Amino acid sequence: MKPKAILLLGPTASGKTALAIELANKFNGEIINADSRQFYKKMPIITAMPDDEEFAQATHHLFDILEPDDNFSAAKYINLAKQVAQDITNRGKLPIFVGGTGLYIKALEDGLSPSPRPDAELVEQLNLLSFDELISQLNELDPDVAKNIKLNDRYRAIVALRTIKQTGKSITYWQSLPNTDMLDYDFIHLSLNPEREVLYSRINKRADKMVDLGVIDEVKALLDEYGEDKLNSLTSIGFDIFVDALKDNIETDKAIELFAQKQRNYAKRQVTWMRNQYPNEHTCDDLNVTFEFLERRLKQEV
Repeated sequence: MKPKAILLLGPTASGKTALAIELANKFNGEIINADSRQFYKKMPIITAMPDDEEFAQATHHLFDILEPDDNFSAAKYINLAKQVAQDITNRGKLPIFVGGTGLYIKALEDGLSPSPRPDAELVEQLNLLSFDELISQLNELDPDVAKNIKLNDRYRAIVALRTIKQTGKSITYWQSLPNTDMLDYDFIHLSLNPEREVLYSRINKRADKMVDLGVIDEVKALLDEYGEDKLNSLTSIGFDIFVDALKDNIETDKAIELFAQKQRNYAKRQVTWMRNQYPNEHTCDDLNVTFEFLERRLKQEV
């Protein structure tokens, strides 16, 4: 019989942290992070990390574990998640994965392609090429793939060219192989999906609160310690917006507005992804109903 684990999904600001703590205390569980932004140290405000009070209410894993300039990947995450989940299970407790990063969430259940990890030096070289140069080389090495790449889709062109140069085999070969490294658990899917107006209101209030908590000082400290070049990967969470505010390119009020808009757009993409990938998961609209649902599912054998 497979051990059980909870997979709690939801867009940013939907209330995942609070619900995860409720579930951990009710069902003897421990929380495992599946949000790529919250792996990083020294940025608890901009990543909306659980605060000290929340951390104290339940055992949390894989939060605040990486330096801001560390490289991380889904493969590294799965390796760590396996170790942590197995330890929790061995101690007779329930792993509760919480997050909104689609790649990591799907990898927990579906695994990852067995394609070798990218050669960083080769990727750096390919990044220097124009789209036309990438496609020209790909036409010579893998014409069937080249003809299906849309105009100016640099990402897919680089991945396809890197794959065949690095491995000698087309990306379609690697995509045809079964995934590996998935976790051998019976995952119980739960989701939080507040009404759009409610969610967007929470996001706007969170943006205002971040400024009150000192997000500008947090960003400045990161820039002073690491430099802007090493933190480019953080633009996805709105880091670049507050950098512009620090440089006086925009007013603080405008930065808050732009940050909130970026978070609303991100939440919209997360909701769309959840609906497409997990259309039949249990939606946590009522806590008591969710508890009853979990009590039934935890007794089922798979």
